[in-house]
Amino acid sequence: MVVVVEFRMLGPLDVRGPDGAVAIRGRHHPRALALLLDEANRVVPVDRLAAGLWDEAPPESARQQIQSVISGLRRQLGPEGTRLQRIGAGYRLEIEARELDVLRCKAHETRARDLRSAGRTEAAAAELRSALREWRGPVLAGVEGRLVEATAARLEKYRLVLVERRIDLDLDRGADVELIAELRQLTAEQPLQQRFTEQLMLALHRSGRTPEALQAFAEFSERLADELGIDPGRSLRDLHTAMLRADARPAAGPAGTRRTAPLPPPVRPALLPPDTAAFTGRGRHLDALDGLLDDEVEGVRLSVITGTGGVGKTALAVRWAYRVVDRFPDGQLFINLRGFDPRHAPLGPDEAVRVLLDALGVPHQRVPADPEAQFGLYRSLLAEKRTLVLLDNAADAAQVRPLIPGGRGNATVVTSRNPLYGVVASQGAQTVPIAELSADEAYELLERRIGEDRASAEPDSVARIAERCARLPLALAVTAARAAAQPDFSLAALARELDETAGVLDAFAGDDPDTDVRAVFACSLHALTEPAARLFRLLGLHPGPDFAAPAAASLAAAPLHQVRTSLTELTRAHLLTESEPGRYTFHDLLRAYAGELMTETDHRAEREAATRRVLDHYLHTAHSASLLVNPGRVAIEPAPARPDVAPEPLADSEQALAWLTDELRSLAAAVGLAADSGYDGVAWQLAWTFIGFTYRQGHLHDGIAAQRTALAAARRRGDAKGQVYSHRMLAVHLAALDDYEGAAHHLERALDLCDGIQDPLTLAQVHLNLARIHEQRQKYAEAVEAAKEALGVFHELGETWREATALNAVGWYCAHLERYDEALAYCERALAIQVESGNPAYQSSTWDSLGFIHQRQSRFDRAVECLRTSLDLSRRTGHRTDEAEALIHLGDAYQGAGDAAAARAAWREAQDLFRHLDPSRIAELQARLDRQTPPPGM
Repeated sequence: MVVVVEFRMLGPLDVRGPDGAVAIRGRHHPRALALLLDEANRVVPVDRLAAGLWDEAPPESARQQIQSVISGLRRQLGPEGTRLQRIGAGYRLEIEARELDVLRCKAHETRARDLRSAGRTEAAAAELRSALREWRGPVLAGVEGRLVEATAARLEKYRLVLVERRIDLDLDRGADVELIAELRQLTAEQPLQQRFTEQLMLALHRSGRTPEALQAFAEFSERLADELGIDPGRSLRDLHTAMLRADARPAAGPAGTRRTAPLPPPVRPALLPPDTAAFTGRGRHLDALDGLLDDEVEGVRLSVITGTGGVGKTALAVRWAYRVVDRFPDGQLFINLRGFDPRHAPLGPDEAVRVLLDALGVPHQRVPADPEAQFGLYRSLLAEKRTLVLLDNAADAAQVRPLIPGGRGNATVVTSRNPLYGVVASQGAQTVPIAELSADEAYELLERRIGEDRASAEPDSVARIAERCARLPLALAVTAARAAAQPDFSLAALARELDETAGVLDAFAGDDPDTDVRAVFACSLHALTEPAARLFRLLGLHPGPDFAAPAAASLAAAPLHQVRTSLTELTRAHLLTESEPGRYTFHDLLRAYAGELMTETDHRAEREAATRRVLDHYLHTAHSASLLVNPGRVAIEPAPARPDVAPEPLADSEQALAWLTDELRSLAAAVGLAADSGYDGVAWQLAWTFIGFTYRQGHLHDGIAAQRTALAAARRRGDAKGQVYSHRMLAVHLAALDDYEGAAHHLERALDLCDGIQDPLTLAQVHLNLARIHEQRQKYAEAVEAAKEALGVFHELGETWREATALNAVGWYCAHLERYDEALAYCERALAIQVESGNPAYQSSTWDSLGFIHQRQSRFDRAVECLRTSLDLSRRTGHRTDEAEALIHLGDAYQGAGDAAAARAAWREAQDLFRHLDPSRIAELQARLDRQTPPPGM
């Protein structure tokens, strides 16, 4: 058994147990552990893990592979693996401070700071020496990866900071002579580290070796000039001047410029664009950016704000910058890198750095010719400053990297439509993804722009306008500007116009490319490869609100691996959002834009072929899913799928149920698309495939809407079989909503149509449905007769499992007529057949019938046993309606047995289910609860 007692990363990655090292094996496991330890007790987002494990190119399956890596890591950590928890969209490793060398080191540093504040210099220096003893060699030696390397570099910088502070303390206590040898070694190892040269000069000067101190200054100045083309900072130059004046105890100070012909006084830039007066919401994102100000942040302070065009990235960055402007007294730099500019090419980093140097007041004649020297000068000028740098509209990581300043006082915020994985991996950047505004935030933005009085007069219209703008800040701003320019127009009229133009972007057009929604979206599209651009256009045809990669592959008639690559490209460009692992969506305005492009770019024949492919994909996958979930259904036979359609392979009923759950909204929308596109046969067949699922899961209104569309399609087609199926399924759903008159009407129509299709099996099913309607009208004798009609047909046809269903129905209705012996015989015959056939869904219903019969005969223990079996089977098969009914009957049985607490618990659980399935049943259950006298203490 593994018991971890220590994690170490300040050296080779090492996990220790009571008996020595614990092996962390595997290609990705050490790297994952290093990333988790670096963020110990904090959530590491999945995106950061992906960037860390695969550097700049995470595979499509990154999320699934990360789950596997985490599981493997938990196993290798043994019982301690429970510390590694999934939290939201990331993972957190819980570590006590004494168990991790980095945390112990920081604890020593904190104590040292407190001791120094109390004037206990020697004790503070001892604490820092203890902190430094945690280092055992090169940090994370042997663990590969750019993000790990960035972490190691950051921790090495942290070590050097601790060394500087410890030497400062030793200098304070007068240990000048003892420090000279160490400082000579440090200046040799860190030849461009100014602080070590300052400390060496102080130690030499105070030891009476001022000429050597002056020589150290000259050598350091020469190195800076040769390698960076700059001069020492002001603190070092002031120290040099003090020594020349023979000051016996000089002290160091901040920042500076050069040896000869000094630069003019530094300029304090204030380049932030104006803040947006109507800025709304984004509180969570502003708080995330505040993390850059945390004193615990080590290394480069860098955030990347990502999101689609028009979502408000720049507005968020500027609003935050103004909130914290006092934290950056040396100025604020802003530059538009034009990564996605409708009028200009992206700004190269060499062009950008010259703009930034100009903003910092560097004369043109002092700017080096070599671009690398320019970047060096830029970083040197900011090295000891506290400056905020806002790099707006970046195209990629290569454009950004050279413009990120060092120094602990600076902070950099980058905005981009790309996720900039390279910057995340190499610089350890914090990512701040943003999407469209919430409904409340969108309403508030419109209210601020058009006026509170006008908005409050037509609040419903404001809410409609916000939704038609997809809650996208750019579209909201354009629409609000139109409303403000026409103060006499009603907002209802504007909302109607947006309703009428839904699916097109004309309402959001403008003469300024920066505020024309089409132009903004087009900039993102121009950067795509052709397969990704084609897929984006085709996705405008997809019927549902979201989709998985296989559906996109059928839509595009392309191999799945190619489509996954294109989906990744579209996601990185923020033209799509991966709403959950493996599922994608985009907001309505982007959907409309994709549809416009499809109409403009692709021939009608291609659009029609793509529409039929996606319909075939859903029809054939849903057909397979339906038969896996309910293998006894009377199956339809859809026409073969079109070429290049690849229905999803589903292994079992569990996988089929999960697929139907994920795709219900797309399936319902596909029925409408098929009907609107003239594919009436596909429309009613699609509705058939998922109707059992909507009934079982309580999505009754969705089922009714789909079947009404299907019935109209079957009528247009003159398809009697399709009409029978649609009438039947409408009746089942209407009856579940207590509309027995409507249900009976549809079943009578189905019976009339059965004469024309010569299908005895379907006729028997209709009789069974009629029996159910009689039951719900409490006409149990008629129900028995109708169920026996179905039973006879099933028996003649040799439909054994359907015969069992009818047997159970007859038994159930007999029980309500208090013919218990007859009821028991029918239900036991039914169960024997169902157990032999191995269908748990139908066994659940029969066990429920048996429990009800035993409960009515006061055999409560046997009733509880039967009903618990029914409950377990209904939960296993995902039949939530059966689950709720079983809970009601179980509560009745517990009540009869005298277990009031168990009865109440069962009824309350049934109530919770019916809140989603059928709220009208809640009152019935509450009456049961109210009639029962609760036991003392409840």
